[in-house]
Amino acid sequence: KPDVSFVEYNPETGFDETMRFPLEVKLSVNWMSEWKTSSERRGRKEYLQVISPIHYYMDIFNTRFGGILTDRELIIVQRTKHFGELYISTAVSYIDHGLFTPENGRPTVALALWCMATQPDWYL
Repeated sequence: KPDVSFVEYNPETGFDETMRFPLEVKLSVNWMSEWKTSSERRGRKEYLQVISPIHYYMDIFNTRFGGILTDRELIIVQRTKHFGELYISTAVSYIDHGLFTPENGRPTVALALWCMATQPDWYL
C-alpha cells in the first residue's frame, strides 16, 4: 500500500477501503523530480522506481490521480485511459510560500494537497 492515501468515507458504514489518491512520501536525497531528465542513468532509474509504484496503485485501485511528496516538493501524477501513459506535473515547491494568487500563478504544497483532499467524500 502507498505511504498515504485519501479514502472514501460513507457516513453510514464509516471509512471504506476505496482508495482515491495514493501518495508516496520520500526524502529528497532519495528522489527528486529533476532526475527525470538527469544525464546520469542512476538518477533516471531512481526517478522511475518511485513513479512505478504510484502507477501500480493508480491502476489497481482505478484512481485517476496520485502523487509523490518529498521534503522539497509535491508532484501530482495523472493516469490516462491508455495503459502506461501518465501526465506528471511540474514540481510544486515548498519554497513557494504564501497564498496562491493569479499574480504569482503558483500554488503551494498545502493548497495542492487541500485541492486533492476536498473532493466530495474524500478524507486523508
